[in-house]
Amino acid sequence: MAISHINECDILEEVMSTHDPDDKENFKINVIFDLVKSILYPTTMGDSIDEDGDSDKEDSNGQKSDEEDSNGDKSDEEYIKCDKFDEEQCDDKKSNKEESDSEKEYAKDMELPYQLKRFSFEISLMCANNVNLHSMVIYFLRMLSTFSWERKLLIMVAAFSLNFGEFSLVQCHNKGLSGKLAILKGHESQVLPTITHFIKSILHLTEHIVELAQSSSHNSSTIISIGCYWIVTSILTYGSYFTSRLMSMHSGCFIGGETQLSSLTVKIKDVISDCRPILEKKREVDSYNALCHAFFDENPIPSTSSTLDVLNLVFNAKKGVKQKLIYDGHRNQMVELSLLKNKSLLMLISSSLDIDKCLIFLLEIIQQKAQLRVLWIPILDSPIFWGIKYMEKQYRSLVNNTELLLVENVQKSVSPGFVRFVKDKFFPTFQIGGEPIIVSLDQNGRMVHRNAMHMVLMRGLDICGRMSDLKVLSKRRMADMQMVSKRKMSVEVEIGDIIIPFLQKVLTERVSTMMDLVPGIDGNISEFANKVDGLITDWFGDIQKQIQNLVDSNIFTSKKENDLWKIETWCTKLVLGNLVEENRCIFLIGGHDIQWVKTFESKVMLEIQFNPQSQVKMFYVGSNVKVASMIEVDGKCNVKGNLFSSWLFWSRLRSIFMSRINFIEETHGDEECDEILRKLKKLLAYEANDLVVKEWAMLCKGNKIVVCDQGDKMLKVMNEYDKWKENAIAKGFDQAFKDYHEMLHSTSTSTSLHHHHRCALKYPCNFESVPEDVKCPECCHGMQKFVTFKCYHDDDDGDDDGGGGGGACGASSGFALKPLRERDRDIPV
Repeated sequence: MAISHINECDILEEVMSTHDPDDKENFKINVIFDLVKSILYPTTMGDSIDEDGDSDKEDSNGQKSDEEDSNGDKSDEEYIKCDKFDEEQCDDKKSNKEESDSEKEYAKDMELPYQLKRFSFEISLMCANNVNLHSMVIYFLRMLSTFSWERKLLIMVAAFSLNFGEFSLVQCHNKGLSGKLAILKGHESQVLPTITHFIKSILHLTEHIVELAQSSSHNSSTIISIGCYWIVTSILTYGSYFTSRLMSMHSGCFIGGETQLSSLTVKIKDVISDCRPILEKKREVDSYNALCHAFFDENPIPSTSSTLDVLNLVFNAKKGVKQKLIYDGHRNQMVELSLLKNKSLLMLISSSLDIDKCLIFLLEIIQQKAQLRVLWIPILDSPIFWGIKYMEKQYRSLVNNTELLLVENVQKSVSPGFVRFVKDKFFPTFQIGGEPIIVSLDQNGRMVHRNAMHMVLMRGLDICGRMSDLKVLSKRRMADMQMVSKRKMSVEVEIGDIIIPFLQKVLTERVSTMMDLVPGIDGNISEFANKVDGLITDWFGDIQKQIQNLVDSNIFTSKKENDLWKIETWCTKLVLGNLVEENRCIFLIGGHDIQWVKTFESKVMLEIQFNPQSQVKMFYVGSNVKVASMIEVDGKCNVKGNLFSSWLFWSRLRSIFMSRINFIEETHGDEECDEILRKLKKLLAYEANDLVVKEWAMLCKGNKIVVCDQGDKMLKVMNEYDKWKENAIAKGFDQAFKDYHEMLHSTSTSTSLHHHHRCALKYPCNFESVPEDVKCPECCHGMQKFVTFKCYHDDDDGDDDGGGGGGACGASSGFALKPLRERDRDIPV
């Protein structure tokens, strides 16, 4: 029988005319397909359809080499190995259970085996009668008209597998009864390579067609009906070939049949090639929808799932297939996604490779102290950029110089659906050319913060410090329990040894006069003491569990951020974090003028040396890189400071500012009346990029912010120290400074009162709500709104943005607000 050369459009029209489904789910697709593959794959490709055997071997070898290259961190490696071993055992048990369930499911359906036997017999009968191939295909499709495309396809493939399976069962056993039957039936001793490739191509195309037919977005594609036609054609062609071989026995005359099978194999592969781009689009849509479900639904993932399930969507990784897709900078080796199973995670997503080194350093500290892994995924504007050698070299350099988790091959590994998802669903928080964001996931893979960047910058080091204390407490507790268990005791019993006897003694003394009147009172006292002992034990266990849950959970959640704002006030700790010292005055100094910094420092040190009660520290936190570098290397200067501290100070302030605005909007507060925002605006206006004032200073004592003003006014107070030094001895340096500063302010003329250097407030381009009207924090005049575009490429001075330095490739856009009375050459909106 020759292959029909009918025009494909005519084929499509005739095939569609046979399709009239009744929308009944006659049987479960996966159950039948799994059984079909378990029959056909071992015969054509070896022992099993499971392709993980080789990968297991590779993984085993890879694991061995990883251990040889490790840095001696045996506890971590042993933990990972145990975790992998348990996971593999669970996967094996799960697959065996699923296979058993599939067979039971099939056995329950009494009609389906009958249908398959019927079609198996029909195929053998039709092929033996040498009927026209195209007519046979249409005949079978009409018989299956009420079934959906994927079900009619699987019935035909299953019927084919019955015939082929019976043949294989006989020919694969060369001894005993099977061997004698093979001789009598004239079966070949092995399956020919032509047949192997033919059946493999049928199964691959069937898998593609079933996947497309079950899709809600691509189930109407014409490739489904065309693919179905050629699969049925291939099955019937092989049936005719098989029948002819049996009839011709071992004569070897059926060369034309093998040629026909080879031609059909080529045709099937062509259809597979046509399927692939459609499948890629379908999988991208599925991945996109699954990511939306995982990230944004209220209960996105069952409690049995983990971070690994979300990462499988991010990387389009198949379950059970072991791939090392991420590079662990801490271990200096490639690792599997399973490393992050049941672990909380921070996903750093950037629109370029120009991440500030100070941010990387901060995230490495958080990763180390909180044991919370950070995975960096850069998403560039176009995949073409990854082909640029400069970009590839820059990324390789970053991979080799950080302890974060990174994607080895971003373009290849990261799912296109995830790239589209981030650009669509995280806009405007994430924008190409904008600032990076941090998506926070808990151990169950749930998104607990849409963008935790502000919280990380604001409270990262402070929270990690407290988490470190909790971890130390938890480890001590575990050590105590292990040590006590060796003595066959428990910590609770040790505590009980002190409390319980004392309780029994007190109770006995209280009822000593009634001991002879109430029989069994000793037993009641002992019973009551045992109950108290049990309550103490339960209480300690509950506290231990709470500590461990806090240690294991993700600390960067939107709920926690809002809860912290509910109790926050304008104070030194909010601005400085952990640098607060009780009963000590601190001057925070900023600006571009190193000479003024030294002048102010010398004046402060000169005056306070005669007042032993005044303990003053000075820190330079200005955004000028040159000034910060000069202070850092100057051993004689009493002002302390470095590039990282300056960067962190301004990054924290900007994050505090944005986070506070978001909180006020969510709680429907009034931005103009909020004290924290008013004070923040004033401080941020001092060093808004190129509009920086020459100098400024802030005086704090303990957790109280005393006064903040421009440098000339603050220096004037110190220059006139003789006028208020007695007050400083009586009231303290901080209160006396504040009183004199307020006195100077109150005696100023109205003109000088409103005179100040020009200032600006900068809002990032990814901020969701930039206000139209803002009052100047210095003079309360209305500010003018500008849109600014800047490029930091080859910016060696780094004066613009706190500690950035070294040149950042790419553009940055934002909104700048300036007082209306200032004349500027910028173009207003």
